[in-house]
Amino acid sequence: MGLEGASYADILAFYYPGTTLSAKGSGVRWTRIEGKKVTLFSTQPVQEAKFLPVIEDLLRRGESRLHSSIRSGVRVYLYPDVETFRNVMGEPGWIEAVSSGDRIDVQPASLLESLGTFHATLYHELLHVLAEEEAAPSVPIWFREGLVSWLTSPRSSGSQARPLDFAPIARSDESVTRDSYAAAVSEIRELANRYGEGALLGWLKSGLPAEVSRSIASNPATKSR
Repeated sequence: MGLEGASYADILAFYYPGTTLSAKGSGVRWTRIEGKKVTLFSTQPVQEAKFLPVIEDLLRRGESRLHSSIRSGVRVYLYPDVETFRNVMGEPGWIEAVSSGDRIDVQPASLLESLGTFHATLYHELLHVLAEEEAAPSVPIWFREGLVSWLTSPRSSGSQARPLDFAPIARSDESVTRDSYAAAVSEIRELANRYGEGALLGWLKSGLPAEVSRSIASNPATKSR
C-alpha cells in the first residue's frame, strides 16, 4: 500500500479499522497533580506524586540560570512504560524525553531514576521550555539545542565539528543525532569561551550578532559520520 501511494493513516485505517490516531496519549488514563508552576500527569499518582516538588525545584533552577520566569506553567507527563512512550510520541526508545511548547513527555520516572538520568533529563527539557519562550524567531535551531545541552552539562565533551547544517534531526538514527548535538555543544562552548555566557543568553533573546553569523558561515559544513 505504501508503494502504491497510501499514507500511514490509510494503511492503519485499512488494517485496524475503528482505531484512533493520537499524539497526545488520549488512550492513557492520566491523573492530574497540580503544583505551583508544574502540572504533573501520571498513571501512578500515589507512587509518582513525589516527583512534583523535584520538578518544581528543577524549574526554579532553570529560571535562575536563564534569568527568566515561566509564563504559563509546564505540563509534565510521566509515561507508565517505554512502549507506551514510543507508541504515543513516535520516538525511538533511546530518546528519554520530548518537549513541545509547555509540555514535556517523559519515559518512566522509575526507569530514568535507575539509570541515574532523571534529574538531568528533566532539567534539560525544562531549560528547553524556558529557552523556547525566550528565543527570538531568528535564532537558529543548532544554537537553541546546543545552548540548552551546554547549560545542562557544560563540562561534557563534544566534537569539534561545526554544526552549520543542523537541520531537523532524523532522530531514528542515534549516531547521527548524537553527532549533531555534540557539534552544536562544541560550537556553543567555543562561543561561551570567547564572549561569555551572558552574551549567549542575550543572543537567545535578540538573535545572533552579524559578526558571529559571518564567522560561523565561513566554516564548511561538517557531515555526520
